[in-house]
Amino acid sequence: MGNVMFADPWKVVGTDSIFQEIFLILCVNRIVSRSST
Repeated sequence: MGNVMFADPWKVVGTDSIFQEIFLILCVNRIVSRSST
């Protein structure tokens, strides 16, 4: 399982809605923190 994530992280993120939401939230948080600074 670990090797699969490293081999194709985008596929894992796309298939797992939970990871996708976490990934999106992290991205949004980074963008917001950058723009607010």
